[in-house]
Amino acid sequence: TGGNIGALVFAGGSDRLFSATIRGQVTEWDLVSHTGKNVSQTPSGITAIDISPDNSFLAGLTTDGKVLVWQIDSGNKVVILDLGEKVITSLRFVPWDERLVTGDSAGNIQLWNTDEKKIASRFEGHDTRITHIAFNNIEKQMATAGEDGVIKLWDMGDLGEAPPIITDNGKNIVNIGFTDNGRALLAATAGTLTMRPARLEYMTTGLCDKVTRNLTEEEWTAFVGRDIEYEQTCGDEVYRIRVTQIKGGQ
Repeated sequence: TGGNIGALVFAGGSDRLFSATIRGQVTEWDLVSHTGKNVSQTPSGITAIDISPDNSFLAGLTTDGKVLVWQIDSGNKVVILDLGEKVITSLRFVPWDERLVTGDSAGNIQLWNTDEKKIASRFEGHDTRITHIAFNNIEKQMATAGEDGVIKLWDMGDLGEAPPIITDNGKNIVNIGFTDNGRALLAATAGTLTMRPARLEYMTTGLCDKVTRNLTEEEWTAFVGRDIEYEQTCGDEVYRIRVTQIKGGQ
């Protein structure tokens, strides 16, 4: 493999695996014949790779923060994306279209048009460098994690909408990801694995069948989280209790 493996990614729906080493060698492996062929060799090592949903493009992140894009099965010609002075720290393809999302050392997020190799949109995401990006295929959400441990949940249908922010993970997040059914977000640190509902309504589903009132703000903090804005859990239902006075004496 030409050095220690820095990243791996499977080509969806096929028997191919791509590996990248910290010395910069990218290899395509045929899992049936157990053979590999060289895709590229770059002077900078590769720390992360991802593949587009249709297996057309492979993107790699170098140790010095550059982004390389290969067009698979078309001579594996490599293109270096024009990032200016930005240092990219994380990248992922959007699973349901051909866009590439990158996060940089300043906390900014860029969405790339893969065919044109140009930025389609960009916005400020975090106050620290972005370490992880994950996607929810079911709910069309994107989760991003910063070096300070802050996680943000973005609606990919409206990236201008302020995202929910999760701040109680602590630093040193190892990875983030969504469950297959799209209902929960997982965040792993060196010693913990935390699962949270991906949307607020999932936190309260079924709750109103078991209680006859909304959670208090103190209960919300204890059971939902202090960093998620309080909402009524059971809508505007009003429960009327009739008390019958009983008179009597000894």
